[in-house]
Amino acid sequence: GRSANEGENSDKCSRIAAETSTPIKVGQRRSRVGVYSGRSANEGYKSSWWSSSKSVSAWEESVEAPPGLARQITTGKTVDPVVKCLTQILQEKDVQAKMDAEGYVSIQWLLKVKSALSWECGGNAKSLVSAIESQVGIQLDEAHRRVRLRSCCEQLLVEAKRLMQQLPFGVVPLSSFFGLPSLSQMQKCSELDAEGLLRKALTRDSELVIQGAFVAWQPRAEKLRKSVEQLFLEQDSQLHSKIQQSGDVPLTWIVGRYAEKLGLAHSNVRTSEALAEAVAGALQDSQVLRVDRHRLTVR
Repeated sequence: GRSANEGENSDKCSRIAAETSTPIKVGQRRSRVGVYSGRSANEGYKSSWWSSSKSVSAWEESVEAPPGLARQITTGKTVDPVVKCLTQILQEKDVQAKMDAEGYVSIQWLLKVKSALSWECGGNAKSLVSAIESQVGIQLDEAHRRVRLRSCCEQLLVEAKRLMQQLPFGVVPLSSFFGLPSLSQMQKCSELDAEGLLRKALTRDSELVIQGAFVAWQPRAEKLRKSVEQLFLEQDSQLHSKIQQSGDVPLTWIVGRYAEKLGLAHSNVRTSEALAEAVAGALQDSQVLRVDRHRLTVR
């Protein structure tokens, strides 16, 4: 009952569908996580989650990173020649002799003394800083224009945060982090398994927190409290000197010097007093530090 053209068009559609579709075995379900027509990958994740039940298995299926995503995030780009050169230079004995107590060395000194590095970045400190920012192996202190090598644990935390930022929900299963390159490197010289190393590293971080078998972002107040507590536990030379002077340290001074470390550098709040009040509120429940909310000091 069909015309010749209708039959031909139908056969073409069937043939195209057969060529472009992925065969499914009996009993096998299509993955609900992926890129949907006209939508981004993140929207696909969200659609998958909201259309599923609220069981633990459905949650894990929705938020777990696609296979290989952990490795793609940190290995998708080739290593910048500037960063490669800097990494090698930071391991040289004469450079290590110039490092301060925190392991940093001045960018200005490096460009002046190391001609190879100066040549790679055209003698431009901004080019050097720009190259460093996208890498995980080097820690940049932009405020004081200095650099140092990151430890394996620090590299792991940087990679973990980048992975968290790529996923739509703020809670991700621990297993999603097992493909991170730094974690694989740490396993080679440790008796702990991947989960043990990951848990150990994340307990030291102020931005991420482990909740059972999942990793989540710390609430803002909790993150601030842990960050300030960590500052006082590590005590760089200037903070140590400030504590020795009076014992009580003004929170406005803390905010002014450590805004980048505390995650306040890009805050919408512009006055140091307002930022200090926010920090004081976060420290109210601290078991390590004593805060005076009226004087805005901490000890």
